[in-house]
Amino acid sequence: MRSLFLLVFFGFVLTSNSEIISTNLDGGPVTTSTGIGGKVNAKSSLHRAWIVINDPGCPIQISGTGIQTRYEAGNFNFVAAGSFNPSADTAAFEIRYVLYDLFGNHMITLSDTEVADWKSGKTTALNGLWPASHDDVMGLLTVVTFVGRARSQDGKIWRCDPDAIKQRLAEINLQNDSVLNPSPAAKQ
Repeated sequence: MRSLFLLVFFGFVLTSNSEIISTNLDGGPVTTSTGIGGKVNAKSSLHRAWIVINDPGCPIQISGTGIQTRYEAGNFNFVAAGSFNPSADTAAFEIRYVLYDLFGNHMITLSDTEVADWKSGKTTALNGLWPASHDDVMGLLTVVTFVGRARSQDGKIWRCDPDAIKQRLAEINLQNDSVLNPSPAAKQ
């Protein structure tokens, strides 16, 4: 009886087995203005790489997503960029940002959980913000972004396929063991 109650109360859990789609984007230069005439990585011509992973079975599709770096009021921050578009009326979702350094090593996995009522087809900007250090900003080169979970307004819960994402990370030579779950203190 308890199992039946949990199923009715929490709704259905859907795990995707769709073919994931990844898009490579230019995340802009690795330089970050400090606002006082200086720049982090001032002499570098490197550009950040943003890899956006979408699962067609997910009720949230993301586009142009990645992490930018900013210096404001004496602090460095990681700032979410891009937008999302629900294909169904959605009540909550979690986006994960897997950050890699200049040498392909995992730095941190950030998580942004949003709870609100979104109507199908309405594109909305992302707005996550996390504290960062000078060394974090200096070392960040690659960001992989994907939807970890989503909840429709009718109670259906969708979860990503971690094996498919790990496989895609391996294909592009990025560390993929234990990097998909949010790092401690990296949730917003």
